[in-house]
Amino acid sequence: DFSAEFHDIRSDDFRECLDAESYLASQELAQQLLAAGSLGIVYPSVRKPKGTCIGCFRPALVTNVRKAGAYDFRWAGKPEPRVTRR
Repeated sequence: DFSAEFHDIRSDDFRECLDAESYLASQELAQQLLAAGSLGIVYPSVRKPKGTCIGCFRPALVTNVRKAGAYDFRWAGKPEPRVTRR
């Protein structure tokens, strides 16, 4: 759960920040928002259609944490890890 208001970047004005191939524009925006005291962002998933994501810049704002699952990530010389659920 989150107990704060976040910047909403789901409009077309932020399209360049939502590039699945490059994080450059999104990282620049995040640096600007952090410097301005932002608590986080709400943005559309670039990998899951109709999905919504939250990027929280202040861990203390995350409350009521619940464990949903445990995963192992293993890298074996490739950029993509092998992911298995425990």
